[in-house]
Amino acid sequence: MFWLCLACLGEFGFAQLFKFSQKKGYSAPVVFSTNYVTMAIVLGVFHLCGSGFDMTPATVRVGMITGTVFVCSMFIMTTALRLLSVAPVLTAFRLAVVIPVILSVQIWGEKISLLQASGIGSALIALGLMAQGAPTITHTSSRISLCLIPLVFFAQGLSNSCLRWVRYAGLDDVLLSVLFFVGATAGTLGSMAVMLGSRKPTHQELQMGAIIGLFNLIALVVILLALRQIPGTVFFPAVGCTVVVMDQLSAHFIWKEPVTVRARWGAGLAVVAMFLVLR
Repeated sequence: MFWLCLACLGEFGFAQLFKFSQKKGYSAPVVFSTNYVTMAIVLGVFHLCGSGFDMTPATVRVGMITGTVFVCSMFIMTTALRLLSVAPVLTAFRLAVVIPVILSVQIWGEKISLLQASGIGSALIALGLMAQGAPTITHTSSRISLCLIPLVFFAQGLSNSCLRWVRYAGLDDVLLSVLFFVGATAGTLGSMAVMLGSRKPTHQELQMGAIIGLFNLIALVVILLALRQIPGTVFFPAVGCTVVVMDQLSAHFIWKEPVTVRARWGAGLAVVAMFLVLR
């Protein structure tokens, strides 16, 4: 329970920091890419001053694949938020917790009780209600929506699944080496994409990205440590619901954003879902 609570705080804090950067009008690709570059630099210095990197094929493979998935997911998400209404994008993003749950059962053989299954179902409904309660920004063609919404869903689901993969790849003891390759890969690919663009990053954007990178490094370590002890079938629905409820509270009390009745019903259902999942 301790690690689950820390993981929720990490996910929540990361989301709030990124939201703050959006409020400031900072470029999401620049902030995200700098975040990963910062992770790679910090971990690189740490390993060089310590016992060195774990360069086994499994570490490099899992780290590079995860980093590639992370940066692709980031660009898909930011593109979707720029072109589509917020509500369906957030719905796809939040409901993506079902993918690591399915993979945990089908590929990694984790067990799930009927009570937990009902809790996961309730969690998906709750996440949908809360995401549908989000404000809308813009509208575009249904053809683009049909392409981007599933991409958001699968990209985020694969990102979560990669975190679950670390344990089953037998890399629990070299988490920091895995995260170095994650940061180096995502940071390199993201920076290349930013440099290909016409917009020059500002000092404030780079600074914000560095701050988020330091926080994200701690949050990812906590998540991977939590996944050592908590099944993915429990972790992802519980964290997903908890963070969204915290997001709703912060939106109302900190950011002074309206919270719809539908979102409030979703928050209530999320509490019930967490109770069932954690039984």
